[in-house]
Amino acid sequence: KKYKLFSIFDLLFAFILILNAESRTPFVLIIVLAVSLMIVNLKNEIRRYQIQNIILGLEIIFAFLFAKLFISGDTSSILYQEMDVFSSYRLSFGTAAISMLKSNDSLIFGIGPLNSSYITEKVFGNVLTLDNSLEYYVFTLGIIGAILIFCYLFYLFYQVNISLSKLGFITATFYFSYSFFENTIFLPISAVSLFCLVIIFAIVKRSYDERK
Repeated sequence: KKYKLFSIFDLLFAFILILNAESRTPFVLIIVLAVSLMIVNLKNEIRRYQIQNIILGLEIIFAFLFAKLFISGDTSSILYQEMDVFSSYRLSFGTAAISMLKSNDSLIFGIGPLNSSYITEKVFGNVLTLDNSLEYYVFTLGIIGAILIFCYLFYLFYQVNISLSKLGFITATFYFSYSFFENTIFLPISAVSLFCLVIIFAIVKRSYDERK
C-alpha cells in the first residue's frame, strides 16, 4: 500500500511539474509512455511482437509524411496547418530551412554537418530553429543523409523488437517521439540521446549475442 501511495504522490507531483513547463511535449510523451507500457504488459508475446512492429511501421510512415510536408512546403493544406500547430510551428521552421536549401541547390546532400546552435545563431540569425531531428538531418546532410540515418535508426528499433525487451521498446518509442520535438538523435551533446542509445545498443548487442 505504501508503494501505491508513493506512486500516486509521484504522479501528481510530476503532473504539476509538467503543467508548469507550459509545453505540450511532456503531455505527448507521457501518453506515448502510457501506451507503450500497456503494449509491453501484454501476456501474449506473439501479439506483443506484432503490435510493436505495427508501431514501428507507423513511426516510419509518420517520418515519411512529416518529411514530405516540410520538403514540399504546401502550407495551404489542412494537414500541414494542423501538424504545424501540433508541432509548435516546427513544421514552418523546417519549410523555411528547406527553402534555403533549394535556393542553394543543396537539398540532396545538405549544407554540411553544422551544430544546431550554430545553425540557429549564424545561419538563421536566431529567427528560427530546427528543433526536430528529421529536419536537422535533411538540412545538414540532405535527403540522402537523412534517409541513411533514419534507416539505421529504424533498423535498431527492429532489432529491439526482435529481442522482445520491454525496456528496449519503451526506450525506442520514447526516443523517436522525443526526436519530433527536439534535435536529439545520435547527438553526443544530448543527454537524452546518450541515455537512450546506451540502452538500445546494449539490448541489441545482447540479443545478437544470444542469437549467435
